[in-house]
Amino acid sequence: SYLLSLTSYLNKMNKIKSFLKLIPILLITLLSTSVVFADLQNIIQNMLPFTDVKQGDWYYADVRIAYQNRLINGKTDTLFAPHDNMTAAEAVKLASCIHQLKNEGTVSLSAGVGTWYKPYVDYAKNKGLIDVDLDWNNKITRAGYMQIFARLITDEEARLNNVPDGSIPDVRMSHPSADAIYKLYRAGVVQGVDSNRNCSPMSYIKRSEVAAILTRMMKDSSRIVFRQGQN
Repeated sequence: SYLLSLTSYLNKMNKIKSFLKLIPILLITLLSTSVVFADLQNIIQNMLPFTDVKQGDWYYADVRIAYQNRLINGKTDTLFAPHDNMTAAEAVKLASCIHQLKNEGTVSLSAGVGTWYKPYVDYAKNKGLIDVDLDWNNKITRAGYMQIFARLITDEEARLNNVPDGSIPDVRMSHPSADAIYKLYRAGVVQGVDSNRNCSPMSYIKRSEVAAILTRMMKDSSRIVFRQGQN
């Protein structure tokens, strides 16, 4: 009877020892699983819902940053339409969201019922980003959006680059949007459409290009440093 009890006790102790040896393995497994799960969560959160924006596209990172900061949406839940031209309503929406993000640290503005852009227009007027109503559903020119975005740039920011008056080949100082265009060049938000740094002020701008500009508007480290007359 004593031997049987001793044998039973030893068997139990061996089982306990075996279980204790398994604990580190179980902990490592659980930790590994949680790390993998966290990685998956991070990947999912960083994924874009747009089927027309691929990781290999030059504007992918800019679209992702702008989308995650609630600055820009798709044309639908799954389409960003990177090659579509920006409308005046979209330009004012972006300017309003950037202004709120820079001043409040977050974007709480959202589309209105019926006329989706009305809350953004009201905000822009209230903050002095625009003075008059625009042709909201029509495409906006590069000069037009620069006129709006330049109001988000401080004079201090516009000291980054030396861009003398009259040095942008296709923007004379007599152009009605010259001050705004030169301000964005000087702040490193834009650098022109070609090696000569022409602005092409009367052409339209694609949504993919706007995403890159939004990144530079938000992050000083993304600003472009250059000297006019040099590539």
